[in-house]
Amino acid sequence: KIAASKKKGMWMGGVPPLGYAPPTDLVTRALVVIPAEADTVRLIFQRYLKLGSAHEVVRWLDAEGIRSKAWVSRSGNAKGGLGFNRGALFHLLKNRTYLGEITHGKLTYPGAHAAIVDAELFAKVQERLTAHARRPTQRPARVATMPLKGLLFDADGLPMSPTFTHKSGGEVYRYYVSAQLQQGAKQDRDDDAIRRTSAQAIEDLVLDVLGRLTGRDDPAIRALVTRVEIHATTVQITVRRSACLRRPSEPASEMRTLEARLGPGESIAALAADDSLARVTVRCRMKFSGGRIRVTDASGRPLSKTAEPDETLILALRTAHAALSEGGLIGVPERCTLDVAPAAPYHRRRLRLAFLAPDIQAQILEGRQPIGLQSWRVINGEIPLAWADQRQAFGVE
Repeated sequence: KIAASKKKGMWMGGVPPLGYAPPTDLVTRALVVIPAEADTVRLIFQRYLKLGSAHEVVRWLDAEGIRSKAWVSRSGNAKGGLGFNRGALFHLLKNRTYLGEITHGKLTYPGAHAAIVDAELFAKVQERLTAHARRPTQRPARVATMPLKGLLFDADGLPMSPTFTHKSGGEVYRYYVSAQLQQGAKQDRDDDAIRRTSAQAIEDLVLDVLGRLTGRDDPAIRALVTRVEIHATTVQITVRRSACLRRPSEPASEMRTLEARLGPGESIAALAADDSLARVTVRCRMKFSGGRIRVTDASGRPLSKTAEPDETLILALRTAHAALSEGGLIGVPERCTLDVAPAAPYHRRRLRLAFLAPDIQAQILEGRQPIGLQSWRVINGEIPLAWADQRQAFGVE
C-alpha cells in the first residue's frame, strides 16, 4: 500500500505545467522547479486576486508578454509559448500541482516535488473563483454611483459603460468599457481608439475641469455635463454653459469668462447645433499600463491620485536586491560590483534594477512611478548609468 501511495504521488509523464521541468530523478520522479517560471506563476495568482477578473488578467498577461509553457515535442517541434486565454488561465489557477500535489482523476496525493504557491494564496484564489461563479449581481447598485454613466463615449460614438473588478481585500476597481468590448469583441492591435479607461482617472479629469469652470469644490457632473468623448489625445467635455456660471449673461461674455478659467492645454468652443452648450477640449494622452488604460497629462503623469503598484516591476526590483545580497557586494552602494555575475542573460538584465536611482525605486514601491516606467521597458530596455539620465529617460520628476 505504501509503494502504491508513493507511485500515485509521482509525476507519471506528460508536459509539466508552467513553473516546472520534467523529473531528473527517475526514482522519486519529482518535478523540478524552474525559479523564473515559478515567480511568474505566483505573480499570476497574485494578479488575479488584485484584479478579480479573468478578462483583465488575460489582457495584463498579453500586455506583459507572458506566455504559456513552451516545450519541444519528441519529434523536435516547438510547442506552447502562446498567449493565455480565459480557459488556460482558469486551468492554471485551479492546478493543485502548484501546492506540491499530484492529481489522478478526482483524487489528489502528496507529490515529491516542491510547491510553488503557498496554501493560503491558493485558497484565496479558489474562494475568488468560486465567488465569481455564483456571485449575485450587485451591478445595478454600483452602476448608480458612476457619475459618467450614460455620458461617456469612445471616439466612434459608442457608449462606454461602467463595470467593475475586485482587488484583494475586497476593494472594487471601477472602469468604463466600450460597448463592443463589453459584448466580448477583442480590440484590434492596430486600433488606437480608447475602448477602456480607469473610472477614477477620467472622473478626476472631468471633476478638475468642472471645478475650475464653476469655482466649486464639488461640482455636480450630471447637472453640468451632457456628453464626454474620450479620444487618443484629447478628452472632449460638453457642458451646459450657463450652469457653469453663478450669474448667466449674454453668450459671448459667458464664453470669455469660461475660457479665462481653463488651464494649459485646454480650449473651449460653442456648439453650432445648440448655443446653450460648449465643448471643452482637454489635450491629454491615454497610456496603457499594467493591463489598463489610464489618463495622463501631456507630460505623461497620471491624473488619478490613486497609487497603482506594478507587481511585476516590484517583484523584479526585490529579486534584483536579493541577487545582490546572495552574490556578495564589493564596494560602496553607488559603485558596487558582484563577485560572480548571474549566468542567465534574463537574470543579468533584471539585476540592473537594483542600480536605479533611490527615488525611482521608492516611486516603484509606492505605485507612483510615471506611466512610461513599465516593467517590460525597464527589464528589457536600456537603463542609463547616471541617476540624472535615468530620471530624464523615465520621466521622473
